[in-house]
Amino acid sequence: MVKGKELKVSLQAVICDAPAKAFVFNIKGHTGKNSCPRFHSVGKWAHYRVYFPNLDSNLRTHEEFISYTDNEYHVRPVIMSEIRNFNLVLNIPIDYMHCVCIGVMKKLLLFWIGSPKHNETLSPNVINVIDEKLIHLSKYIPNKSVVFG
Repeated sequence: MVKGKELKVSLQAVICDAPAKAFVFNIKGHTGKNSCPRFHSVGKWAHYRVYFPNLDSNLRTHEEFISYTDNEYHVRPVIMSEIRNFNLVLNIPIDYMHCVCIGVMKKLLLFWIGSPKHNETLSPNVINVIDEKLIHLSKYIPNKSVVFG
């Protein structure tokens, strides 16, 4: 109650990176073989990473999450399961930074620019054009972030 008035509050999402998500929701860490937050998929290890080759796996559900049916995924119960109308599967977005920015984009950039495992690269002229465009765009990207500690 605020000033004698009852307020309705709803939680729409919990945004956190993959390691924080594992901690907050008491699930396997992002490097675990059973760590996929959307599917019941068992991962495989290759090149120091876990990947999920089975694209036909069943989706995880909120009901399964709150009943803790998957001992390979859940570490222990989570207090957030008591929040009404909050889906512990769908209301927790996938970690964009780790999955896309650090994962996919890093691999694409190394592939395009060249790496010991890849012989064909973009030409120096194309790389210079990309550099110039990135430098031009950099003025629109914040260079300081607020850190709460």
